Amino acid sequence: AVLSAVAVAAGGKLTPLRAEKSPISPAEFKQLLNGPILSIPTVYTSERKLDGDGMRKMVELAWKAGVKVYSLTAGNSQYDRLTYEEIKELTRIAVEAAAGKGILIAATGAWWTGQAVDYARFAESIGADALQITLPAGAGDDQLLAHLQAIASSARLGLVLHGQPSLRLLERLLAIESLVALKEEYAVEYTVPVYQRFGDRLNIFAGGGEARFLMYQPYGMRAFYSTFATFAPQIGIRFWNA
Repeated sequence: AVLSAVAVAAGGKLTPLRAEKSPISPAEFKQLLNGPILSIPTVYTSERKLDGDGMRKMVELAWKAGVKVYSLTAGNSQYDRLTYEEIKELTRIAVEAAAGKGILIAATGAWWTGQAVDYARFAESIGADALQITLPAGAGDDQLLAHLQAIASSARLGLVLHGQPSLRLLERLLAIESLVALKEEYAVEYTVPVYQRFGDRLNIFAGGGEARFLMYQPYGMRAFYSTFATFAPQIGIRFWNA
């Protein structure tokens, strides 16, 4: 009934996707996180509404070229310009668009714990495959650990860390078994020690395009936000194959 209500709330255009596929485990997500990633930007209509058709066409274009990983992220998806309900609608659109094409990573903003938990449950209920968590600013290590523990206990999704915790805090966070990936977009002085200590534990992927992937491919990086995925995904696929 809850899933049916989700579909109705979306104007009857969406179906309850979780009922149509088996959820993947965090370990399976970690393995499938491979190759170029379409980081989905929010597309708008001329009336300043979410352009679901435009975003679905973008995912379709990437899929036909061979892209198999799709992701929302607070920055590229422009969460700072959207209401929470619009972010949920955007997530529904992305899950529907990626269904049958690959894996979809939903994403929180830098939210307080209650909102992040609510979103995690929502994302799992409609069929997202993983959840990227943006660390909120201004919180201490104990608070950030409690934040991730609450999210992890609320949903069975594989978790991606989006933030730059200290190595000491990262070691504490990795007691959370479902935390299996890290979005990398920081200085070499930070990323290399992370790889050296946690490269086997985490699937670390580039949030900065093909050039950043080349920096860390020797350390084992195997996934990246593709600069070209939104408009010429075949270039990203050619790069990956090469």
